[in-house]
Amino acid sequence: VRLNTQQLRFHPRDDGAEHVIEHNLVVRPTPAGRYDYVDLKGNRVTEVWFDQDTDYFDIEVTMRVETLRRKLDDFLLAPDAVILPIFSSMPICSARDRTTALTPSPQSSPAQPISIRWIFSLT
Repeated sequence: VRLNTQQLRFHPRDDGAEHVIEHNLVVRPTPAGRYDYVDLKGNRVTEVWFDQDTDYFDIEVTMRVETLRRKLDDFLLAPDAVILPIFSSMPICSARDRTTALTPSPQSSPAQPISIRWIFSLT
C-alpha cells in the first residue's frame, strides 16, 4: 500500500494548563519527509509523507507532561471526549459530570509530571 501524506496531531499544548517536558514521535516506516508546524488554531502538527509501498504503519508517542491545574474539574468537556477515539457529537457538559472518568489515580499528583506512552499500529 502506498501511504498518503499524514497530518499527525499527537503533541499536547504547552500553555498555562500544562507544560510539555519531553515529547518524542516515531513513525514507522521511516517517512521520506517530515515537516513540523503550528496550525492556525495553535495545534502542533507533524506532517509526514512516504515514497515507498508498505504493509504497515506504526506511530509511537512518548511524552512527559506536567499538569499545572490546581483543580482537575475546572474546564468543560464533551461527554464523548472521555473515550478514545474522540467523536464529538454531543453538547458540552461540565467535567464534574464525569468524575469517575476524570479521577486521578492515588499515585498521581497535579504537582508531579506524568508520563504517557501511546502506541498506535495499523497493519
